[in-house]
Order: sequence, then C-alpha cells, then structure tokens
Amino acid sequence: MNLTRLIVLGAALLRVGCAPMTPPQAPPPTPPQISLPASYTDTAHRVSVTVDGLSRDDSRVTVNGIATNISDRDFSSLRLDFDVLDASGAKLDSFSADLYNGLKVSQKWRFQASFTDSYTVNFTSIKATTITIYN
Repeated sequence: MNLTRLIVLGAALLRVGCAPMTPPQAPPPTPPQISLPASYTDTAHRVSVTVDGLSRDDSRVTVNGIATNISDRDFSSLRLDFDVLDASGAKLDSFSADLYNGLKVSQKWRFQASFTDSYTVNFTSIKATTITIYN
C-alpha cells in the first residue's frame, strides 16, 4: 500500500515537473531613435519653434511642437517646413505644418505636421528647414 502511494506521488511529481514550458518571450523590438530638431529661433521672421514630440500610427508619422510669434506684428499665416533624413543624411522626404488663421504677437501655436513613412530605408532624423510668414 505504501509502495502504491509512493508510485502515485512520484508519478504526480514527475508529471508536474515535465509539464511543457513556454519559451521565454523576446522583448518587443525597440523602435529606432529618431533625432528631432533642437529648439530654434528664426531671427529674420522672429518665430521660435520647439519640437517636443513624435508619434506613429501605422505608417503615419506626426511631429508635434509649439511655434511662438516673438515679433512685433501679427501674421496672417505661417508655414514650418521639415526634412526627413536617413542615417547618411540623405533626404527621404519633406513635410510641413501650416497655420492659415493667423498668429498674433506673442501668441503660441501648437502644431502637428505629418508624413507617411513608406520608405524601405529607415529615417533617423527630422530637420527643420524653413519658416514662411505671410502678413
């Protein structure tokens, strides 16, 4: 009787110890680090720009930031242009954020500028290029 119990207990322990194990899951891939433009001021147009975020939604990439009118006049519209670059600095695309309803003196504009990332080469940086002002 004790031998039977010992065999049953041993079989139960053996069964638990031999249960199939799920292999450890690999951590999700880390998205590449994207270099964003540093805060800058266009002294000719008197506009300061801070890019403070980047988000992805499938193939759509959106850059977020704040532009401030630091001039002494109102703008009727404003355009911020950006380039998308690969690791070698080659330009893959360009995109812009446009404001059509004006920006008053000292007023801030929370902008979003988007582009579609359909490149076979990964982009690594976004560069601010030009600011266009219309009075």
